[in-house]
Amino acid sequence: MRWWMTVVSTCLTLLGAACNYSSSDRMEPRVRESRSEVPCGGIADNDLFPLFQGPGYIGVIIPSAYFKEDLGNPEHMGRRLGVHAEDAWTPGEEDVSLTESGVLHVLEEAVANPVLIDRASRNNRGRASLASEMISRIAKELPHYRRQWVGIVVHGQRRLLCRFLLPTGQFGFEDWRCQLIYGNDFQHEIWEIQYDLGLGTYHDFNFGS
Repeated sequence: MRWWMTVVSTCLTLLGAACNYSSSDRMEPRVRESRSEVPCGGIADNDLFPLFQGPGYIGVIIPSAYFKEDLGNPEHMGRRLGVHAEDAWTPGEEDVSLTESGVLHVLEEAVANPVLIDRASRNNRGRASLASEMISRIAKELPHYRRQWVGIVVHGQRRLLCRFLLPTGQFGFEDWRCQLIYGNDFQHEIWEIQYDLGLGTYHDFNFGS
């Protein structure tokens, strides 16, 4: 009987070890937690873009000094920003609050009529269909996006360029607090819209397609 008890004891020991086998021990890819904060390497806190938080959103205001070598040069500004701009200025918190207060509403309206914010959808059914799909998805996930707010001048008018970043396991955008983020082939993970402060209207919606 002793040999039988030894076998049972060994089996129980192995079973217990299997139960205690943690997920961290398994050879599986780790997925980065989408809300985690990874600081910009080697940059002091006081050199990071200033954070601003409002109801349902958080982001950074990028000062005009970030573009000091390109100010007043539309060609250089366009290359740096990825959009047409004649100059840059530093937005205040009130500018950001005003812009953010209408973003969800204009997105919800544009789901049925993308042309309201997306000129590329005009007379282009394929683009309009894709834009509508992306806008609907973006509106649902809006609170999860981090923001980068940039003051730009377009046709002599002040606008706020709002770039939205959705951190995921694949795209973490870790440098969002020290670098202007842009790029293509991100689908809904990166998108942007501009707000004309003088007219109170939204323009130039674009997403990383």
